[in-house]
Amino acid sequence: GIAVYPDDGTTLEELLRKGDIAMYNAKAVGTNNFMFYSKEIEEKRLKVISDLKARDIMFRLVFDKSPLPQMIVDDEFKVLRVNEAFVDIFNIDLRKIYAKKLEEIEGLKQVANYLENSHNSEVFIEGVKFQDKEYNLKCSIVSLKISEIKYHLIVIKEVMLSGSK
Repeated sequence: GIAVYPDDGTTLEELLRKGDIAMYNAKAVGTNNFMFYSKEIEEKRLKVISDLKARDIMFRLVFDKSPLPQMIVDDEFKVLRVNEAFVDIFNIDLRKIYAKKLEEIEGLKQVANYLENSHNSEVFIEGVKFQDKEYNLKCSIVSLKISEIKYHLIVIKEVMLSGSK
């Protein structure tokens, strides 16, 4: 990445920052490239950052505030995130489940078994136990692979106490 004095900046910090912007843009194009800094590159970069922040805000609103209990796990079935509805319905202490594998959490071993052995997106799981109560769950599971890691979004559509109709 190349930034030119005095056109692109008059201080070392400014030239380094703009040179970095040009360098990352050159890396995005491919290996063995170089690129000069331009205002267009920086504007494009700022737009991408702004779009990512907007998407993050939308995700948080949709995921966290959904009335349906939801959970995100990685390809090792470690719990990465649960939403407020999940916590409220099952009365779970987040410190006991974050970064743990599903099979290590009371009641969620069945979900891990399902993820390992099935490719259906709709599932009915019986006998899930949380806080001394047993539930039957109707779930939808969506899997997405990003950078060689598979993530699973588990959305619980129905929660029924075991033995109730």
